[in-house]
Amino acid sequence: MLWVQVVVFVIIGSSIVYPVLRKGYFSQSFVLGNLAVFMLLFILSVVWGLPAQTVLDLAFRPTDLQNLRLHTLISSMFLHLDILHIIGNVLILYLLGLPLEERVRGPRFAAIYLSTGVIATLVYGLVQWGDTTPALGASGAIMGLAGAFVILYPRDRIFMVLIFFILPRVPVYLAVGVITAWQFILLIFGAPGVAVEAHLAGIGAGILIAPLVLRPGLRVKSPATVGLNDLATTEELRRLLEEINAETVEEVQSAWTEYFIQKARCPQCHGPLRKDGRTVSSDCGWRRRL
Repeated sequence: MLWVQVVVFVIIGSSIVYPVLRKGYFSQSFVLGNLAVFMLLFILSVVWGLPAQTVLDLAFRPTDLQNLRLHTLISSMFLHLDILHIIGNVLILYLLGLPLEERVRGPRFAAIYLSTGVIATLVYGLVQWGDTTPALGASGAIMGLAGAFVILYPRDRIFMVLIFFILPRVPVYLAVGVITAWQFILLIFGAPGVAVEAHLAGIGAGILIAPLVLRPGLRVKSPATVGLNDLATTEELRRLLEEINAETVEEVQSAWTEYFIQKARCPQCHGPLRKDGRTVSSDCGWRRRL
């Protein structure tokens, strides 16, 4: 049923275009895109008896590389097998994707997500060359985000998901290290139905691609925390100050600075602060140029 495939690709395209037009978060849009595709195919299957083959035609098979059915490299990233599969993936995508996107900004996040997802699927297809077993899911792209996060911000703390349990914040290097170790265990001992090769390829692709996408040549020439030190009156603000000082990409450092100012309070009236260019001010008249 060609029209179903067209609708699926319209949803996928919309999840990419919408954040560009509305200046929203790509991570949230990709979550909604995955959920929308799943709900569409689920409803069509249950209510209208959509043939399973229609869904499988959108999944990736290694033979697609030989048959040049390359559209499945994208469509398979938005397909999921069942409710547990979709919930697990969108949960991790949101918890991992949103904090990464806040650091690297939207278009770069989208480039990392989509490119690593395609590369992960390509590597899986090459390793399993000639196989006709369908592969589907956003896991390869999500692992790409994990690889990007660990190479760019290894010391930052994020929530870690263990099955369906959300654990306290841990350093990125620890979270991604555990995930990678688990993938190697699955690879060694076997995991039927799990595309482990795609997961590992996604992590590797993220580590290689993220520094290129982020253009690390944009270096900070001087500390951005001059004039902010006395505003760091809580443990959270002092931690943010450390993040600002440690950051080497000017655009990311600027984002951290704006977040710091949102959290900080005026030293005179204890009211909220606002930033206008390089000037920080409060309603009481207090001002400071950074």
